[in-house]
Amino acid sequence: MIDTGSTGFMLLCTMLVLLMTPGLAFFYGGLSRRKNVVNTMVMIFAVLGIVGVAWVACGWSFAYGGDGSLPFFGGFDQIGCLSVARDMVAEAEGAPTAASVLLSQGALAVDPALGAAYLAGLAVGFWSGQEDVKQNWAVERTFRPGISAGERDEKLRGWHRAVERSFDWVKA
Repeated sequence: MIDTGSTGFMLLCTMLVLLMTPGLAFFYGGLSRRKNVVNTMVMIFAVLGIVGVAWVACGWSFAYGGDGSLPFFGGFDQIGCLSVARDMVAEAEGAPTAASVLLSQGALAVDPALGAAYLAGLAVGFWSGQEDVKQNWAVERTFRPGISAGERDEKLRGWHRAVERSFDWVKA
């Protein structure tokens, strides 16, 4: 039986991941000159289409297919996602495999789109060269909270109290 909660969560995550690609297009379109905005956005949307087709055609199988005997390569047994189509017809345990395919494809599309955006930035002169792009990736960034440990613990206790109070909202 299909778990509707897991399926709904997977589809929600898929939607949010797929929204990152147009968001990336708008962001990098805003960094380029006015005459290059449409070109930058079209490149990023083209990458979304190309990666989507490639992922369904062979990427899913290469990543998740096979019997697990090869550590870095799946196999050829799920080329074209034919087994996913069979799983959609039959009942699955937990979230359907089709939701996993969509979520993985969306996450995979963001990386080449980011590459297209870097190429557009190089083309319009936003970055002076490849070394400038490499420095952008080499910067170490660490998150350091701006609150004290005592304030953090107090907020965490408040969160736990709120979660405990919410348990009574749904009658089992």
